Amino acid sequence: MRYAVCLEQKHKSKILAAAGNYDLIVVDSDFFTAAEIRQLKSKGAKVLTYLNVGAIENTRSYFAAAKRSGLLLGKYDNWPGEYWVAAQKAEWREVILGLATVMRAKGVDGFWVDNLDIMYTAEEEYKWSKNVLATLYTNLQNILASLHEVGYVMINGGDVFVSRAIKARQAGNFDGVNQETVITCIRDYDPPGKFGRQAADEREYYEEYLQEVRMAEKDIYLLEYATDQAIIAECNAYAKAKGYSLCVSGNIELGGDIVTNMANGPTVWDMQCAIAKFDGSPTAHEDTYKLLKAKGHSVKMSDAWCTEQLMAIFYTAGAIGLIGGYHRVSDDVQEAADGLRIWHSTTKNLKPFCPVIFGEDGDPNHSEISVGFNINVSGNYTVGGKNGTSRREWKGRHVMGFITPKYSPMPAMDNYQIAVVSSDVILGVYGTRDTRTAQLAVWGADNRKRIQDEVNRVWGDEDKIVFNMAVATIGGFMGKGDYRKKRLGKWADKVQARINKIYALRGKSNTEAAKLVISGAFGNGAIRVKLLTFCGYNADAVQKKVNELV
Repeated sequence: MRYAVCLEQKHKSKILAAAGNYDLIVVDSDFFTAAEIRQLKSKGAKVLTYLNVGAIENTRSYFAAAKRSGLLLGKYDNWPGEYWVAAQKAEWREVILGLATVMRAKGVDGFWVDNLDIMYTAEEEYKWSKNVLATLYTNLQNILASLHEVGYVMINGGDVFVSRAIKARQAGNFDGVNQETVITCIRDYDPPGKFGRQAADEREYYEEYLQEVRMAEKDIYLLEYATDQAIIAECNAYAKAKGYSLCVSGNIELGGDIVTNMANGPTVWDMQCAIAKFDGSPTAHEDTYKLLKAKGHSVKMSDAWCTEQLMAIFYTAGAIGLIGGYHRVSDDVQEAADGLRIWHSTTKNLKPFCPVIFGEDGDPNHSEISVGFNINVSGNYTVGGKNGTSRREWKGRHVMGFITPKYSPMPAMDNYQIAVVSSDVILGVYGTRDTRTAQLAVWGADNRKRIQDEVNRVWGDEDKIVFNMAVATIGGFMGKGDYRKKRLGKWADKVQARINKIYALRGKSNTEAAKLVISGAFGNGAIRVKLLTFCGYNADAVQKKVNELV
């Protein structure tokens, strides 16, 4: 999910202009009119408003009244003009709920609840008694319950409160958690701020905490602070691997410089690679079981296997966050479908890499992922399925619904990727003519053209077609064993012969391998690297020899 946090009034125009770049935007609705909130939402974004539940700034209109009522506690470190509040009091709850009513009237979709860290401060710094802490916890839960009745609730920080709620099985009043500074840290709070990497022990604590949050089936967002491109890349890689949504800010004044490089988010190529690990694999079921168990899910190895396979594929692609909530125990296909939020009534615009629900007579009974025109995969190693057809191409089922996750835009594809997808085109995965054009659009306009150009280049030249299919098979994109033969159809024997020919080039010196590279035996670019590696060579070392010879 493309995620941005913009809390400074002076940066309002920037986020209004860039709203179309994000799926979720957090703003301070004090600085936005209802019309401006509508403008943000018209670009397709969900909008949450900042709501400070555990503290108060002296710039707020209700500050003076709160001070007169004795609701202020001590000063908030590093944030001049901000004070912790007596959030255990009913009077404060009334203040917050009044603010929430005004905010909701502006059209926001929910609340980004800040400073539930008051639980930690009250216990560790103010040394409140257990009874008062219990009252504080209950009052905060009551506030969240009221907020949750009217919108999405995300808690920023508040790990002590969140952990307590999860352990007590009282986490139903919020939907997600935003955690700051898991990878990065703030070294200087004077704007724009100075940043660095988080200490190892702090990072370990946050990572364990977020695993606890994931087990509770809550959405997870990260907010990091960095300007160093290496650290930003590290944040992106981490969030992608974990399936977390991420915002990186280069300024302590949130919104001043959102620098997240969303090109590093999950793309359809990540999905293609993830599907290849399960599609046609004789160990797919066992692999799914192990992966989901490692992620903290209770898996029964039987119920809703297809949905659990779908989850495993999204995990592998680093894209689990794109399909929203999901169930750790899939006792029922309908329940699992609802949990995945893929229960819809229309199949218009179904494209590759969409999760799909199938059923009969209005009852859902199966879920898969579309990989092309009327072709779907669930990872089942089944050569002969219903009516003797493959699970990969099981026609005639009724599609009950689907969703199109918002994958990140595809960068320019290299020739290895082009060879893989163009082979699928020739195998009929994307249909023909107009259907093919519409299906290939998932790769982006420029890549779609390059894929079609490659199909045109090899069309009618059997040797080139077989070479590309051999490359795709070596990369693991054509399955295994009998499944691979069925997948490749009339090309199967010739592709295997070409793979054997390529593999026979192993075991030579780097100089001999370099001469073969020059002759074109290993192809070019990314294909060359893939095939050299397949044959056991160090591609960089061979390339060095190529440079010497040339």
